[in-house]
Amino acid sequence: MRLLAAVMMILGLSTTANAEWRYGVQIGYSPNYLAKLSGDGTVSGTPTDIDYDLEYKGAVEVGFNAWYAPQHSWGFISGISLGGERDLDKMTLNGVTYSATGSTSKFQTHFLYAGTLYRWESFYLPLGLAYGINKFTPAGTGDGEATNGVGVLFGLGWFFADNFVIEYIGRSTTTELKLSSGTDTAKTKGAIGSALLNLKYFF
Repeated sequence: MRLLAAVMMILGLSTTANAEWRYGVQIGYSPNYLAKLSGDGTVSGTPTDIDYDLEYKGAVEVGFNAWYAPQHSWGFISGISLGGERDLDKMTLNGVTYSATGSTSKFQTHFLYAGTLYRWESFYLPLGLAYGINKFTPAGTGDGEATNGVGVLFGLGWFFADNFVIEYIGRSTTTELKLSSGTDTAKTKGAIGSALLNLKYFF
């Protein structure tokens, strides 16, 4: 063992397994997406309070990662996840649920993240900050704009091989959504949340 350690030291290799920076790609599926918003607006010139939830359908995501994940220790995680466009599934407005039909609005979010993880032999718990880059496409002739926001990321992962990871995470970030159609307007703030099941490959 001493000879092996000496050889690794001379060659500049770490004696701690997986204790180096690694870069990887990912593909995953996000089965749900919820935008929970509240604020105020005008309907036919009359001010009104607005409280609604928007539920969008699933989407495929791809991404890139830069990790430092030594075993039995804390590490560092960072990356970006690029999400596909999602069609509206249903909306709950002031306690009443409406199902989406025909052409619907679309929501798309890309997530930047950075944080830490604690890794055991193979399993790990990731925890970090997330930044959601949001795009909203309204249905019909109205206008809509979603702003970006900061939030959190957490989950559970498993190195089932040295280079491969399966991971299930949840992300939530703040956002603001502005809508207008003719003289009707709505300005709401809140949060978006989504889960993601990932397969990652590290080089």
